Amino acid sequence: MIRMRFILILVLLLFTIIFLSSCVNNHSYTAESREGEETGKQETGHPNGQVQIECIYYNGVVWMYDMYNSDLQKLKELPLDATFIGETLEENSYDIPNQNFYTSHINPGKRVFITQLGEAIYIELKQGIYFRFIPVNSIS
Repeated sequence: MIRMRFILILVLLLFTIIFLSSCVNNHSYTAESREGEETGKQETGHPNGQVQIECIYYNGVVWMYDMYNSDLQKLKELPLDATFIGETLEENSYDIPNQNFYTSHINPGKRVFITQLGEAIYIELKQGIYFRFIPVNSIS
């Protein structure tokens, strides 16, 4: 009986050691790995050092993806008053765009529309799905 208890305790001890050793982070930190951590991705999914949201410059205004209005973010049909104004030109994810149709995180050649009152821009980022962008100064 004592032998059985001893074997059971030994087996449980071994399982505990194996379990705990599998939970330990085996990553060895080097200068390279720490550098990778510093240049990792933000919560937005974009790497550090890059503009952290999709945006476009048009008519003197920077427009950013409207992440606040979930019911208007992505539409399968454009608003009736939306007018085609052009296509995205150059993409640079490291600088906020400062020329018409220049973007951050939006590929060139995407169709751009603006509403009649100019409160929103829509860009067809996926086939048949229009993403809403709002002027940066309207985010207060």
